Amino acid sequence: IRIEKGSSGWHSTNFELALDEPEEGDVTEDVGEFHFCMEKALMDQVGAVFIDYDPTGSFRIYTERPLSIFTTGGGSCSL
Repeated sequence: IRIEKGSSGWHSTNFELALDEPEEGDVTEDVGEFHFCMEKALMDQVGAVFIDYDPTGSFRIYTERPLSIFTTGGGSCSL
């Protein structure tokens, strides 16, 4: 299971889980039956990762250092 930045754009401050296999350069961690992976560079930025499971079936992912401190404000683009 990959832990990655949210898919809402480069400025996303959220994380999401995706079914994926580890790639070269990933950090991996086994927790019970679950095998997690994450890009090492991203983990170096955010530190420890925590995943809370809600009984309603949702997950909350948070990190030692919030991703928001690494994003700069603003910016827009148009086509």
